[in-house]
Parts: sequence; structure tokens; C-alpha cells
Amino acid sequence: MRTNAQWLLRASTLVGLTLLVFSACDTTAVCACSDPAFFGVVHGTVLEPGGGGATVPRATIRAFGDVALMGCEARTGLQSEREGRADGTYELFVVGPPRPHTVCLKVVAAPPPERADLLPSDTVAVALPLGALLDSVRVDLTLRAR
Repeated sequence: MRTNAQWLLRASTLVGLTLLVFSACDTTAVCACSDPAFFGVVHGTVLEPGGGGATVPRATIRAFGDVALMGCEARTGLQSEREGRADGTYELFVVGPPRPHTVCLKVVAAPPPERADLLPSDTVAVALPLGALLDSVRVDLTLRAR
């Protein structure tokens, strides 16, 4: 009959060998983990034309990667679209490849269907840093009168 000490020695040896085998392997191969994505936020307010500060509820906001600006990269496949809130504010989450960098985006707002008196805003070019910490850029967009 084996003593508790012998069982404990066998169990700890087995655990030690298992750890040794797994530590020799590439950890991403063992867990099939992917690299983390980096992300940022474009946020702001969609405004009525005329400069009065009135907001436009439920406008559609689009951000898309386009031409390179100074200090960032062109990412043509990158895009995000979202309907704005009832108070005229919005947030778009942008996800990039697994390395910190600055991405070039163009942002535009389109009026909701019931606002036939308005045209889309001008397109605004921005540089958005994507990194391990959440970063953001504010872009207020003013729709144009028809």
C-alpha cells in the first residue's frame, strides 16, 4: 500500500512534467489565441445647418478608411456605420489590426429619411490613434440645407 507522501510525490511529478511540456510549446499554438485588435472611437454631434447649435436626431454616420494623411496609414477596408442617438450624438467604434498605429478616416453624416430638407454633411478627414488604451477623436458634423 502506498503512503500519502508517495501519492503526493507522483502527483507533483506529473504536474511538473505537464508544465514542462506546455512551456516548451508556443503558447498561441496551445490555446489558439489570436493577437489582440486595437481600437478607437470617433464621437461627436450631428448639427442642423445655420450654426444655431440644434442637433439632428438619428442621422446615419459613416467612417471609412481612405487617403493617407500626414502621420497615419491609409486603410481602405476599414469602415464603420451607425445611427445617431435621439439627442444628435453618436459613437463609432473602429477596430484595426493587432498593432498600435494611427489610421486615416473620413467621416460623414447623412440625414434621417424623414428630413428631406437636409443633405449629407461635408466629409471630414481625421487621424485616429489605435492602441492598447482606448483613444478617441471628436468630429462634429453639420448637415447641409437642400
